[in-house]
Amino acid sequence: MKVLKFLLSIILIFLVIVFVVQNYGQAVKIKFFPSRTEIEMDFVIMIFIAFLIGLFIGMLYCGFHILAAKNKLRVLQKEYDQLKKEIDLLRNQGIIEDETIQ
Repeated sequence: MKVLKFLLSIILIFLVIVFVVQNYGQAVKIKFFPSRTEIEMDFVIMIFIAFLIGLFIGMLYCGFHILAAKNKLRVLQKEYDQLKKEIDLLRNQGIIEDETIQ
């Protein structure tokens, strides 16, 4: 499995390098909203910026998802501890009642 992962990584890196070399020097005009603001930049830089923005949004989404999961885990752990204490009290209560009867 490690070898397959390594080979796929090498193939992906190779494809990215080929993409960058083939598109190097091509300019792209980007318009922001309906205004007159235009930015001209290299195509590869635009793809890299879009990748970074997507990476940042993905990290934010995963971060919020992890925080929600940790909160749920904390609530369930607290409930588990309370139920465990209740079960222990019920077990001990049965032992104490048996001893007082004899």
